[in-house]
Amino acid sequence: MINGEKRYKVEYYCEDGSGYCLINPEESADKEYELTIRVPDVQLAKHCVKQEEVIKAFEYFYKTGKRNPELHWEEY
Repeated sequence: MINGEKRYKVEYYCEDGSGYCLINPEESADKEYELTIRVPDVQLAKHCVKQEEVIKAFEYFYKTGKRNPELHWEEY
């Protein structure tokens, strides 16, 4: 929990090998939070998205097989 909210890291991998991470534009690019992804790990704050964004990303992917263009994504 971060400030009373559940946070998650969401990644999307393309067939061509590229990948994207859903970002939280309200967070600083320099700040970090500790998330538990199997084991506790420090992640950039902007990669710690709220549950509502996770649901939007999942629902869109479930229906289309693509990234939700209404959300903010960062290519890596």
